[in-house]
Amino acid sequence: MILSKVHDALQSTLPELFDCAQPSNNDVRIRTPLLYPDGGLIEVFVYEQAGQLAVTDYGEALGWLSLQSTSKIRSPKRTNLINDICMTLGIRIENGQLQLTCNHIAELGEAVHRLAQAIVRVSDIYFTFSQPIEFAHTTVVQHPDTAKMEVKEWLDAMSFSFLEEVKHTGRSGITWTIDYEIETADLNHLVFYLHSSTRENAMHRRHQVFAGCSDLRSNGAQSLPNIYAKQLITLFDDANNIWNSEDYELMKPVSSPVSLSDKCKLESVLRPRAVSC
Repeated sequence: MILSKVHDALQSTLPELFDCAQPSNNDVRIRTPLLYPDGGLIEVFVYEQAGQLAVTDYGEALGWLSLQSTSKIRSPKRTNLINDICMTLGIRIENGQLQLTCNHIAELGEAVHRLAQAIVRVSDIYFTFSQPIEFAHTTVVQHPDTAKMEVKEWLDAMSFSFLEEVKHTGRSGITWTIDYEIETADLNHLVFYLHSSTRENAMHRRHQVFAGCSDLRSNGAQSLPNIYAKQLITLFDDANNIWNSEDYELMKPVSSPVSLSDKCKLESVLRPRAVSC
């Protein structure tokens, strides 16, 4: 198959924040909007293999994870976590590379999303084994539980029917915990709440939520236990100015991003026919 066709297919199916480079002699590189925990961009590649299309990271994820450890030997616990992630997302490990194959070009967009999610989850294993980092600063940051109580009180005051900490399963088979599921006349709104006290943790949370929204969005209404359609909302706690415009732009293809401070916009998203800000 001509790689230019692969490039054109990816350009037409992936969100704008996924940057597809022009084909080289061997592959097509896709620069995703997702990041490794240290801020490096996650890239995946598509190439032809025995008449099929292979999507791979060329070993970047496991290589990155290995560089974060002083030990040259991967522990059994870490190996099991990696294997569980790959098995859940239908990814195989070959010669240190995360990889999957497609039989049809139409499957590539979903495969790129799935591999990128796997890379995010594998690199996040770093947080499981690393020691927490202490940051010296004087800014007083609102505790996430306090801010979430504010959200709960506002939902009660506005007479919304809602549940907290609800679990839904995405297309990948991963079960995601939704902070709020809000029922209105027309829609069920699945709300991810984003709070962070540092920019480093903010990027980690942002990409975790992006992966969750992508996975749930691709599963359609089948993940819901009732007949309502669903809308995904990312609710940014903007009290400490951690989030920036890039964070909101990243979420737009997979959800409706809203600032916690903008209650009018939040209500207009939940009740679009009743509110005009």
